[in-house]
Amino acid sequence: MRAWIDARAELVADFRQYYGVALPLDDEGMDAIADGTMYGILWEQLPKESRTARRDCPDLIWGDSERLLWSIEYSLRILTWQKSKDGSKGRNRPKPLQTPMERHRNRQAADAALAHKAEIDKVLGMV
Repeated sequence: MRAWIDARAELVADFRQYYGVALPLDDEGMDAIADGTMYGILWEQLPKESRTARRDCPDLIWGDSERLLWSIEYSLRILTWQKSKDGSKGRNRPKPLQTPMERHRNRQAADAALAHKAEIDKVLGMV
């Protein structure tokens, strides 16, 4: 629940940029966000373009323009592939680039696997 403590600078910058509010940097000031006071209400309503929102939800890192460009790039690669020998035989179909959310999920899965490595090794008899 205190994830904003790790990103205090981002939160302070967002409040200044979007609301013109100078947040207190001490822990008591940050606790006001958790208490549901005005700071908490403003924190919940930060726009999706804010640093804090993008940190909390990696899918927001790309805006509409980036998603459109991603789609165009992949479509062009598919069109080029379809005209190739591989495309005519249905081989080596290009894969789309990973979105920020897919990269985040993959990173979480890798971190979870590393965190449970000892347990996995024990189950597989590698210890």
